[in-house]
Amino acid sequence: MVVINGNRITFVSRSAAVPLAKNTHVIDGRGQFLIPGLWDMHVHSAFGDWFPGGRDIILPLFIANGVTGVRDMGGDIPVLFAWRSEIADGKIIGPHMIISGPMLDALLPDGKLRFPSSIAVTTPQSAVAAVDSLKAQGVDFIKVQSVISHDAYLAAAAEAHKVDLPIVGHVPDKVRIAETIAAGQKSIEHLMGSFEGCSTKEDTFIAGQGDLKLLLTTQDKKRCDALILQLADSQVWQVPTLAWQRGGTFLDQRDLKHDPLDKYVPAYWRDVTWKRFTDEMMPGLVHDPLELRKEYFAAICKWWEPCIARAFRFWLEPTPHPASTSCPDSACTTNWPISSKPDSRPWNRCKLRPAACKILGIGKQLWVSTSRQDCGSCSTQRQPARRHSQYKEDHRSNRQRPIVRSRRA
Repeated sequence: MVVINGNRITFVSRSAAVPLAKNTHVIDGRGQFLIPGLWDMHVHSAFGDWFPGGRDIILPLFIANGVTGVRDMGGDIPVLFAWRSEIADGKIIGPHMIISGPMLDALLPDGKLRFPSSIAVTTPQSAVAAVDSLKAQGVDFIKVQSVISHDAYLAAAAEAHKVDLPIVGHVPDKVRIAETIAAGQKSIEHLMGSFEGCSTKEDTFIAGQGDLKLLLTTQDKKRCDALILQLADSQVWQVPTLAWQRGGTFLDQRDLKHDPLDKYVPAYWRDVTWKRFTDEMMPGLVHDPLELRKEYFAAICKWWEPCIARAFRFWLEPTPHPASTSCPDSACTTNWPISSKPDSRPWNRCKLRPAACKILGIGKQLWVSTSRQDCGSCSTQRQPARRHSQYKEDHRSNRQRPIVRSRRA
């Protein structure tokens, strides 16, 4: 039985006899299990004209899937702020929201921006002006995209620090991952810059001349080990978006019209938004043979796996479940369904020390959990939901900072 008073869980008991007070809500959880609310650290929920009707579809779907907090990584400020206010007032159902507002990016050769919800940044001066404008509008952090120039990126990062806003996002095409670390970027999305940083031909990729085959054949273990340690020591959190990595890498292998998840979205999203995005991505995608892309995706898991394994190996404090005697070294091979009971997952109760956060990028007092995504995840135990202001403060103070280049948002 779970007893809730106000907005706090105050009592959990196996007995049906529980102390009750006024404004008490009791949930009979027998035969089920309870986990803390999950966070999706990379979403775009109000993104120009891409997702009409998102307020009534996206927001409740987050809650239905146990996601009680999201980091919106590029969106329309008036819409997102209105949603956040309505959620806080209890008018609509939705998650806690941390909001970047529009993304900082440069113009393409045709004079257009790649994505909606973006600000054109063409010079260091315009980068500073964009950061100052977003600060004045009350955003929680700054998101950078891929086409922004080297000098404009560094100017944006410096100004973000000056006005006390975290800067997160892509490793821009003309910027080395080591430079983003030195610039104080708090999180890196989609594993961007990682493979290039591990490559002995990083300069070739910075010049825009590399390809997938060269990327895979020039990986250097010593460079990778040094990069992983640098990321951990600098507390630059990695957001690998593994579901996207898989979907984007094998986009030509997917049949969206017969996807079981298709029933949750309007036809417009599939037939207009996703078709437009797919048509733009496909030419570059099919340039690389399927077998090479399979090798690349396997390398993604191999790159990410040591980060998790290293955390387990050095920071594991075994508290095994009664049905288990050990905890695994890897979090990249699991595929348990969400409905699995705790005792069916042998490493459900592997407790990590807080220092593991340096690599895993999550809060204190951790418990390993799993989902339908490609790799396991971790969530905080019995930690109340964080308001956006609390997260923002932790993001600044280095305590809570949520890592190939392609057309990703």
